[in-house]
Amino acid sequence: MTDKSHVLSAASSDPTRWSAAQTHHFISKRALSPAELLKSYIDRIKARNPIIKAWIDFNADVVLSAARNKSGKESDPLNAIPIGIKDVIDTADFPTQMGSPIYKAAHSLGDAAVVSQLRAAGGLILGKTATCEFAGMAPAETLNPLNHAHTPGGSSSGSAAAIADFMTPLALGTQTGGSIIRPSSYCGIIGYKPTFNTINRQGLKFAAETFDTIGVMARHIEDIRLVARIFTRIDDTSAQARSYKPLRIGICQSPSWHRGDDDTAYALSYAAQQAEAAGAHIEEFNLPSSFDDIAAHRDIINNVERSRSLHWEATTHMQHLSIQMAEAVKKGWAASHEAYIHALQSLAGLARQLNQDLTRFDFILTPAVNGAAPKGLHHTGDPSFQAQWTCMHVPTLSVPCIKNAAHMPVGIQLVAPLYHDARLIDAAEWMITKAGLDGQHIRSSQR
Repeated sequence: MTDKSHVLSAASSDPTRWSAAQTHHFISKRALSPAELLKSYIDRIKARNPIIKAWIDFNADVVLSAARNKSGKESDPLNAIPIGIKDVIDTADFPTQMGSPIYKAAHSLGDAAVVSQLRAAGGLILGKTATCEFAGMAPAETLNPLNHAHTPGGSSSGSAAAIADFMTPLALGTQTGGSIIRPSSYCGIIGYKPTFNTINRQGLKFAAETFDTIGVMARHIEDIRLVARIFTRIDDTSAQARSYKPLRIGICQSPSWHRGDDDTAYALSYAAQQAEAAGAHIEEFNLPSSFDDIAAHRDIINNVERSRSLHWEATTHMQHLSIQMAEAVKKGWAASHEAYIHALQSLAGLARQLNQDLTRFDFILTPAVNGAAPKGLHHTGDPSFQAQWTCMHVPTLSVPCIKNAAHMPVGIQLVAPLYHDARLIDAAEWMITKAGLDGQHIRSSQR
């Protein structure tokens, strides 16, 4: 028999603190069983979710039943790994309520494509994580585990909070503006928004189909790589095993720079200094003035497509929509077709130009947020630093960078050209392991 205490001696005995990769290793070594692993997470969720409210639907009996009926193999990449699913993505065994009373207890007949892929890889779905209404602007009840008085972000707030509070090692989120990158930064975890439409979106309730992207959230970069490979067959060779020439990194303040606070400026400067000290070549990268209109174009598209996606809900249940969502729908209805097409064409032109410019670099560093998570639970924060990249369809990834004087995290965002997702994940691993960006550096003074 395997001596569990010996096998686990090199790591914390609390499985909820492990990465998915560590968990897979210990389960494969028979150091613990899937049932023992699940019990740790179930106990954690039962103790913490009444406070944090990261899970909108969690049923221990359903999870344990799925584990008992699992016919996976030790070689499965997600063998018995627990996963949270944002509640705008269909699951066969949990309702998909989308943060709206209109869909209270509504069940789909099957899994979304991404959920089916996770199950086929051996993953166990823990439940549905809280979302803003229809992945929009009206906040869920979720609290930020690092400071309950501050927003966890939106709209993938439940996924971010569940990971940050050790209730799951992995979760899916979606991003239409900044709904993966922002809550990841606010909660001090890693958020990956892949190249647009490289992860299949069947079974997702659209917010704005031109932008909606399914992504992955985790505490460890190796877990991001693991799940990305399941969805896209991305190259899974570790960046640490590769021979690197000096990296060429662009530093981009972006058109939203004026919206950032001192912590944002400090985070970008610190990340650049760390990268340069580790041997990277740093170069300033400025977007031309034509990119200043990105936000206006995006708003038109977002409102028009939300009004179309929510047409049935708005025409039959308008009284059940939040003020924010009702306003967006009405703006969409009022927008002309010509304005919508012009916005689409304008963004497409800017995206072509950006992608050409990005090929000069291995990746660019740019702010993830305009500061740490703001105080208050009535809003989810400023999406400007994330949305401008989302509507360009390029892959982005947020890693913890610094903590401010109040010890709240501020992330940094990495951006790569279209379809260079493997490069992006490699870059994030390099920033963490080689440049020492572990998110623990504290900005002790406010200057």
